[in-house]
Amino acid sequence: MEAAVVRKPIEKAQIKKIHALKNAMKMPDETYRKLLFEHYYPATSSKALTREQAEAFVNTLEEMAKALGVWIEHEGKLTHEKLGGRARMASPAQLRLIEALWKEVSRARGEKDRKKALRVWLLRTFKVSDIRFLDTETVKKVIHALLVMKERKMPETQESHSKPFFHDRSNRW
Repeated sequence: MEAAVVRKPIEKAQIKKIHALKNAMKMPDETYRKLLFEHYYPATSSKALTREQAEAFVNTLEEMAKALGVWIEHEGKLTHEKLGGRARMASPAQLRLIEALWKEVSRARGEKDRKKALRVWLLRTFKVSDIRFLDTETVKKVIHALLVMKERKMPETQESHSKPFFHDRSNRW
């Protein structure tokens, strides 16, 4: 007797991503359905795909969209989740905290410049080339340093309103 193969259905997030890619490329519906039919016969709708087929189809569409220059892979929360579970290394939550704190204290304007500035600062200060390589001891030092930087940056704006602009020194004679 052969064991029945369990085919997991497509997830809603996969359907959304497929349609986002299709729309980003401005792909006509007939072209989209033809592509589906050619690669995943007899499917003519993304809802007919299995989870594994949908993953492969998303990868195909992503490559097409990147080649057209209309899709940039989003690096969000999942970027750091891939780095979780490593022995004696920073956790994904710690990495996200570092990026959030750096965003508050950094003078760099764009995302790309901010990431580069963080790497330069880490290398200069902690001899680590990227946050991915922070161990459990160093990550605590980095977070502490960023919190201190944040504290030093914040009082500047708050104190400027409480201190008088002009100090009267006329009574010191």
